[in-house]
Amino acid sequence: MKMKNIKLISMILCMMMFVVTVGCSSPADETPREALEKAFEKELDVVSSETELDLNLSFSVDDVAGIDPDAAMMLGAMEDLRLNMRIQSDLDAAKMAMKARAYAAGMNVDFELIMTEEMIVAQIPMLGMALQEPMLRDGYIVLRLDELMDDLSMLTGEDFGEVEDELSQAMSFFPDHEEMEEVTRVALDLLLGAFDDDSMENLGKQEISIDGEEVSLTHIAISIGEKEIIALANAMVDLYETEEMRDFMYGMVGELESMSREEFEEEMDYVTQEMREDIDMFIEEAMPLMDQEASETTLSFYLDSDYQILRTEVDSMIVMEPEEDVNLSMNIQFKVDAISINEPLDIEIPELTEENSIDLMQLFFQMMFAF
Repeated sequence: MKMKNIKLISMILCMMMFVVTVGCSSPADETPREALEKAFEKELDVVSSETELDLNLSFSVDDVAGIDPDAAMMLGAMEDLRLNMRIQSDLDAAKMAMKARAYAAGMNVDFELIMTEEMIVAQIPMLGMALQEPMLRDGYIVLRLDELMDDLSMLTGEDFGEVEDELSQAMSFFPDHEEMEEVTRVALDLLLGAFDDDSMENLGKQEISIDGEEVSLTHIAISIGEKEIIALANAMVDLYETEEMRDFMYGMVGELESMSREEFEEEMDYVTQEMREDIDMFIEEAMPLMDQEASETTLSFYLDSDYQILRTEVDSMIVMEPEEDVNLSMNIQFKVDAISINEPLDIEIPELTEENSIDLMQLFFQMMFAF
């Protein structure tokens, strides 16, 4: 149980720090490393933002007949995957709102999400159609964290009262900003340290469009190959060996798991050792399958004159040869634009009534007994 919670929170923190790092003399006149160091320092001051995320993912294989039929069917469904998200986040107000549209297998799925320290509110019309529940097509699914403790106690037969505050903190989407800033600073230093100067290039000023407005930004590009992939993977493990990250994580899970600091350190040492072994296995088994000449990945940052990151972009083509004479190609286009930074945001919680909303656990029980 302890190990699972540490691994889960480790993954969540990775995603959270990924979201923090993406968003945000002249940059055009500096070396790529100097410009990015200043830009990453700027990111630590971001407390509110509105961003738009676009992800396009496609798979293709040059000889469908040469692979397993089930794998061919799955690749067909993943031939064209798209995701668009518009996100508003205010750390001081502890609020986040997201509107998203996902596209897969020829079908669009729209959903909205609002998060506060007390609750999560979701609107998923497709779920209402699937469950043939009219209210869910326009209504809301609600998860209240304080009521979740009672629900968990009822399901497990355990009393969570003594650790309710710690559990709420561990599940919160809004950790302490100062503590998170320390960890993020270390993470950004490790991220930048994973790249040699030869892999980075300052391409100067470029005109791009953000939210319909033309802006002139400095383009910093990083070429990512086999060496950089391995360095990034090791940097992630290095992060979980830092005192800053372990202090932060122990504050989240230590009391929750009734672990001493010594026990926590032993668990973390075991987790990071497993991560190192997974990286070694990836290098040994997966990397040889990659066509290094045909594969190409570029990570780009676009900086304004104040070193604020207004666009982060990943353009990647990965070609694998899982079987003889079978080439599998994966194309990834990922872009995050900062629409506004540290400006007032109006994140409203919808009025929730018995007629337009249902508790998540209540919905769960309804679905469980329906089948």
